[in-house]
Amino acid sequence: MTMLPPWETRVREEANLFNPYFLAVTIRQAARAYETARGEGLPWPLPFLCVPLLLHEHSRQQLPYNSRTDLVVWLADHPDIRFLTPGRVRLLRPHVREALLVGVREGILTINRPELTIGQGPTRLTQTRLDRTGAVAGEILKEATKLGRWLARNGTWQYQLTLWG
Repeated sequence: MTMLPPWETRVREEANLFNPYFLAVTIRQAARAYETARGEGLPWPLPFLCVPLLLHEHSRQQLPYNSRTDLVVWLADHPDIRFLTPGRVRLLRPHVREALLVGVREGILTINRPELTIGQGPTRLTQTRLDRTGAVAGEILKEATKLGRWLARNGTWQYQLTLWG
């Protein structure tokens, strides 16, 4: 298991890009959309897929516009993303783990094994602040909602992770 360096010693760019609170809010956006579309919480393993897809600009921009797009067809049309995503999942695993811990600690995510649900805790990113986020951060949060809906409509998490490799 890869350990992250203490917060104070992280490279500034890495600390900003992989801010655990921002990643937790991103996961929450996906979890909310998933829960709304499917009627159940986001399965525990899916944040580990969501974060790499959302943070990588090319992958994020290629996500389907419509949540009814079949995952098998989309993966066949985007072999580059399918091929590179498993490596990104492994590299970002410690950051996602940290974001999940922060999300649970702050009350914005709740663990109801085997699912993540939306916590009742406050988010510091109110709608007013969301409107003022940078273009990239705003795009990531918007795409997190679409990704959550898409994953909810494309089979079980086991099936999805099998397709991704």
